[in-house]
Amino acid sequence: MIEALFPKTHSRYTALPLLGSLVDDFALWLSQNDYRLEAIRVMLRPLGQADQWLQSQGIHALTELDAPLLEACWRQFHRHNSHLSGVIRALARYLASEGML
Repeated sequence: MIEALFPKTHSRYTALPLLGSLVDDFALWLSQNDYRLEAIRVMLRPLGQADQWLQSQGIHALTELDAPLLEACWRQFHRHNSHLSGVIRALARYLASEGML
């Protein structure tokens, strides 16, 4: 799905060190949960910032993510970047629905 959303730059998303392995499934989940394609594009664009912030907190594997950490990430960005804070909330819901959180 990520390749359809970003035909020229999809590898930028799949190459993210932490979140790259789930970005395609996450985009599909967003679509299946009634997010419009343009909304998904807008939400995913700042995903690299979330990946970088999580790594700066010492997270290097998806199994290390937990709800309090994603809440802290949301608090870090919610006043300055509504797209990023929205994707953090959706990411938390996705991870919970997949039993990963």
